[in-house]
Amino acid sequence: MNTTLVRLSINEYGDLLVSPHYGLLIREKIEGVLSDPRKKVIIDFSGVQSIGEAFADNCFGKLYPQFSVENIESRITYENAQDSITCSIRKAYERRGCVI
Repeated sequence: MNTTLVRLSINEYGDLLVSPHYGLLIREKIEGVLSDPRKKVIIDFSGVQSIGEAFADNCFGKLYPQFSVENIESRITYENAQDSITCSIRKAYERRGCVI
């Protein structure tokens, strides 16, 4: 089975992502990619300085339990994310009971 990589550049939503609404919009794009088992998603944080807790929960935390830990780990890649961003993403998953 061939795998297709889909890149989502999320800096179009700004460099400080705090709005849960933007989190929902991006999560819907991620869900669209992950609904096809032949696809993986690369989330590019170039130009994004920070993400807020509400954004992280709505964008990433709510992916679980719809998608398994294995799916999240193997099919989502975060690029150009500052340490504080990856920490916020991890915390959003953990608050939902998804330990990555």
